[in-house]
Amino acid sequence: VVVTLETRASISGTVSDSNAAPATGAYVHAISAEPRHGTSFGGRPSATVGADGTFKIVGLEAGTYTVSAGWGWEDFRGSKDDKKKPAVIEVAKAEAKTGIHLTVEAHDGVIRGTVVGPDGKGAADAWVSARPDRGKDVPDYFDDGTPVLTNADGKFTIDKLRRGTYVVEVEGPRGASRGEKTGVKTGDTVTIELTALGTLTGHATVRGAPVTVYDLGCRGPLGMTERRITAADGAFLLEHLAPGSYTCSAEADQGTARGTVDVPAGSATLDLA
Repeated sequence: VVVTLETRASISGTVSDSNAAPATGAYVHAISAEPRHGTSFGGRPSATVGADGTFKIVGLEAGTYTVSAGWGWEDFRGSKDDKKKPAVIEVAKAEAKTGIHLTVEAHDGVIRGTVVGPDGKGAADAWVSARPDRGKDVPDYFDDGTPVLTNADGKFTIDKLRRGTYVVEVEGPRGASRGEKTGVKTGDTVTIELTALGTLTGHATVRGAPVTVYDLGCRGPLGMTERRITAADGAFLLEHLAPGSYTCSAEADQGTARGTVDVPAGSATLDLA
């Protein structure tokens, strides 16, 4: 059997950021006008921008493509800004289209601050991360940037952010505390106080006897915590919970149970019968 390979079309060019610097590490995607060429995000022909700002997308069939660049999913959701509209490129069979230039927003935003413990002193070795603040009604799929550690004085700097508004979250040493501040803009300097986390324990029973296997779900200030519990005495333990009100339910073959409890910055107990 002889299989003959044919040269396919390619699109190449450069990508710079809004400061005219090479957008090293950005992604470029080509979306075909023909559905058969693939439409899913993961299946789109793509390339990563090199250190010199260049890119090349290969293996394209003849046709028309919209070519766009961005740092991640957030940049590819679409925009009404004409300056951010993707380029429309038509390529012939085996054509090497060159000279395409795209621009992405610079990641030059910085957020600085200090993390303090309940005693008001700087908290060292706390993990700090920033995610875009899109409001309560918009899901957060991606963080923006890598978490950083506070220094011995509790100070931190998160850089290489796209300009905008963020939620800054802090996880204290050994995961025993946390803190959060919303509405933080790039360029701001903030102070975030850590709050000790809580622990919830309890037992699931039926007619006084322990339920040895059940599904436990507790909804609190930060959302739902779910566990599959397998314990001879029906006991459960949930750690690192943000203080607040929790509504918990247990589901087993024997039935269901539901209860509400306030978890402080310490220990709380809730038995589910």
